[in-house]
Amino acid sequence: MFFSRGKKSNLEENFDKYFNSATIKQLNLSKEEKNSWKYVIKYIYEQEEKCRQLPREKCYNSSFIHIILKRNHKTNQLYLSSFFCPKKKLLSNYLIREFTSNQLSLVFNNLSSKFSIKADEKRIDDLLLKSINDNTEIGLYLYGATGIGKTHKIISYCNEMIYQNNKTIAYIFLPQFVGEIKNNFSSNPSNNKTLITNCCIADILVFDDFGAEYATAWFYLNILLIIFNYRCENNKKIIFISNFEPKKITNIMRRNLLSNSFSKFDRDNIDTIINRLVDRMRKLCDFKDASYITKSRRTNKIS
Repeated sequence: MFFSRGKKSNLEENFDKYFNSATIKQLNLSKEEKNSWKYVIKYIYEQEEKCRQLPREKCYNSSFIHIILKRNHKTNQLYLSSFFCPKKKLLSNYLIREFTSNQLSLVFNNLSSKFSIKADEKRIDDLLLKSINDNTEIGLYLYGATGIGKTHKIISYCNEMIYQNNKTIAYIFLPQFVGEIKNNFSSNPSNNKTLITNCCIADILVFDDFGAEYATAWFYLNILLIIFNYRCENNKKIIFISNFEPKKITNIMRRNLLSNSFSKFDRDNIDTIINRLVDRMRKLCDFKDASYITKSRRTNKIS
């Protein structure tokens, strides 16, 4: 087939697109290298483009491994290498993740279309968005009625903190966590050490459904207080999500403690135990509490 001078075939035009991609262009390929590696380069280009079009929790390769072409600066030879897709962070950076994998697709900035945003609620969003943009962890006590988006809001925030800032996160549903700790004592005690360690060292710790747990004095003192103390000493905050206003948490703790028999702790010490826990909670939240509402609920407030 005849082509006029300067006219390129469709095949050549397509390969030019691959050669001019950012990851390939920086290699400064010679004409011979382009010819030898063109089908590999095409695969690398398509791999990146197709992966980019997928949701953030999914990768073009199920292994989350991408192929890349590199140059050995000593020999000047090209060679194939591999690296983990950045999306893998959404899986690996959750040290504990007690929610379903489909929620890894939640994106913070897209939630405004799903939930009613009022002026005061926007201040909560602004606080979380500032944390994302500044790459800083925050403490917060977020409360409100069931089913109004508190959990989605914070999961989306956590996803962004991983995706944009490479933070590690432990996301805990506290009633489930209490049950898991209890069950591990009979089945696999070493798992409790791992759970507690991950809660301590994670950049961001979230306690969801706080106040709904049925806990004993032993759990409060030997699990929760250890985590609180470690994070206070190392300036690591906690995000609490609850259906209860902060002032009601004291009564919930007292109810749990009174409903359990003490083997080591006198009931006269209940207020001391509660005060220690609440004092640390305040420090871990930076004294910030915020109600999360929809347009049909009460006015929200940040203090």
